[in-house]
Formats: sequence, structure tokens, C-alpha cells
Amino acid sequence: MGITISKVVIEPDGGTNFEEQLRSCLNGINNFRISADESPVQVSFFINALSNQDFSIKRDKILNAAAELDNPLLPVSVIAQPPANNTQVVIELCIRKDLSGAKVSYRSIRDVGYTVVETNDLTEVYSGGVTLGDTSRPFDIQIEEAFSTTRDLLQQEKMNFANVVRQWNYIENILGSSTFEKGTIQNYQLLNNIRSSFYNEVKFLAGYPAATGIGTSFGGFVMEIYALRGNGKTLNKPLRNPKQYDAYNYSENILTDKGANTMFPKTTPKFERARFLGSEENSAVVCVSGTASIENEQTVGIGNVKQQTLVTINNIRELTSVKNLGNIGVDRQYQSRYTFVRVYIKDQKNYEAVKEICDADFANASVNYLVADVCRGDLLLEIEGIVQLDFCESVSDDPSARIVKFDNNMVHRR
Repeated sequence: MGITISKVVIEPDGGTNFEEQLRSCLNGINNFRISADESPVQVSFFINALSNQDFSIKRDKILNAAAELDNPLLPVSVIAQPPANNTQVVIELCIRKDLSGAKVSYRSIRDVGYTVVETNDLTEVYSGGVTLGDTSRPFDIQIEEAFSTTRDLLQQEKMNFANVVRQWNYIENILGSSTFEKGTIQNYQLLNNIRSSFYNEVKFLAGYPAATGIGTSFGGFVMEIYALRGNGKTLNKPLRNPKQYDAYNYSENILTDKGANTMFPKTTPKFERARFLGSEENSAVVCVSGTASIENEQTVGIGNVKQQTLVTINNIRELTSVKNLGNIGVDRQYQSRYTFVRVYIKDQKNYEAVKEICDADFANASVNYLVADVCRGDLLLEIEGIVQLDFCESVSDDPSARIVKFDNNMVHRR
């Protein structure tokens, strides 16, 4: 059994207000056709919120409405990132495919829902939005509570943070600062510090998770994870970009938090550029982290959104190139295809320019365009995605197809 994950973007097909568009999206989920060997594992709602109070009201409406879905146990995330096309809400439905003989169960801890997929080869966990839910609490408490809940969730499934393959960190006012008795610290840096403290509790023998740290307009701190525990037959390897420094090796200059108290520690972001998940059978998947227009550790194309879009896409292509996959011992023929792409655009006015480029490069993928602030003031967008690698006997006639190889004898052992 291979690892096959996809996300489907469901937009409203009508409605003039939030409630009508939400209902349209929910109908889209219920009407979406799922085959016998597929199962939905998680759903994320991205909404336009005008304040934290408005966010809370809309979140409650979503949670109440989601209870009426055909699958009411599906884990739910609500994220305050407006759809870039000016609608009020858009949904991403995460689907785990190739599940013949698998057991899928829906569980919870501290009112946080998550899905467990169990096969002969591995156990997977998909969490919904982990959040304190009270945006009035200090931001460090919100982050610590989310990480603590996630740690307990993982322990409940006999895992820890080293089992996390993909992590999302949604940060209200990401470039803003939180004030404490000893001074102020940037919210993104605060996340990095707290993440590092939790990660220090375990040993990452196979590298860090692929991850995204991205801004939201409201909603405090929200976290999602995808984790797995294998039996030695799953190749779970980090992918590095030779054109970029690993984020956890960034220099002090990049971590400079201007205007904040220098007495606060400044730990580096702990994530890999991507992770490769393969099996000994017929498929593999690459989880691509939030990627931006950065070469080495410096921003490229300051003020030029088209250049930043192209550099970002080139960085993603580099991650999944034949040569880069060869660097981790991939030695079996696969055809790669981008099944899902999420594009975060800092300024909505750049939507059309970014969309034109991304629609051409990711023509066959399900693409979700959102308005969101990015972790550096000079970055204009960020892109993440899922790349499926399918075994093929011969080279495709499609000139854009990429062929990579996967060594069947190479397995990852913890």
C-alpha cells in the first residue's frame, strides 16, 4: 500500500453573504464523490474575518454546521485567511487514498479532533486545528497550550514530535510583537522559541517536519499536524534545497528582531524544506513546506511580486528535481505531479499577477489562493504543496513529466 494524499479546494458556487457561501461549501463536501478506497481525514475552513469577535462568531457557525456533515467526526480547522478571490469562505478537504484494508478512526483529545489511519505498514495521524480558542490570552500561553495539546495527542498514539511529517503554524499578526515584563518579542520569533523548547524534548534522528509558519488576520495561534509511525518499510526523509540554507542554520542577522528586546533568545525556525514519504510498492509523496523567494538566506526580488513568484516556484521545482531526489537515494522510476498547491499572497492587489503565473505552472493541481502575511516584511508571497510520485514502467509522452527513481532496498529505520 502506497502513501497517497490529496487536498481538494471547494469554493462556494453561489451566495452573497458568509452564511450562504458556507452552506454552499458544505454542500460541496457532502456531494464530493469518495471512492471505496478513499477517506476524508481532515477539513480546513479559510474565512474572511473582520475582528477576533467576528472570527469567533463565524468559527462557531462553522463548527455547528460541520456537525451536520455526512461525516460529522471529521477534524475541523478554522483559519482567518481570506480567500484571494474576494469570497467569504473556502474549504480544503484532505483525502487519504489507497486505503484498501486500512482502518480509519476518528478520535479526540481536549476537544481537538484527529483522524488515525492504520495499515500493515504504518499509523498516520491528521489533526484538526489545535488552538486555545481564547484570543485574549497572552500569545505565549496560546502557543504553549497548542504545543502541549499536540504533544499529548501524539503520546496518546504512541508518537512524539519526531513523528511529525508536516506541521502548520497559523500566527495572528505574525510580524507584530507581544509585550512581556522584560520587553517585547516578534510573534513569529516567539513561535520559533517555543517550538524549539518543545522539540528539545525529543531526538530528531530523521530531521525536522516540513512546515509552514504563516500569518493570519485574527484567531490567535492555530496549529495542525500530519504525523506517522512506520514499521521500517516507509522511507521518510528530509529534502534540502541546495539553493537555500536550511532554516535551522540561519545566521543571527536573519533572526534580528528589530524593535524587540535583545534579552529574549532567538532560536532558528526548526523545519525542513520538504519531506519525501515513499513505500516499497507503487507510490510516494513529497510534502513541500511553505516556500518563498529566498536564496541562501536572503530575500530575492524585493518589491517585485512576479520575480518572487518565479523564484519561489523554481525553489519548489528544485526540491522535487531528479537530481535532488537522487541526493537521498531515490532510485526507482516515478512520474511526479503536483496534486495540491496553496498560495499565500501578502497583498490582495497582487492576486491576478500571481495567479497567472501559478495557474500556468500548476495547471493540473488543485490550487487555493489566500491573503496572508508572511514571516518577513520583504516577502510578498509563500507557496506550499503536495507532489505525488507514481510508479511508471516507461517515460511519459508528456514533456513536462518528471521521472525520478526510488531505491526499493533503501528504508528508513528509527
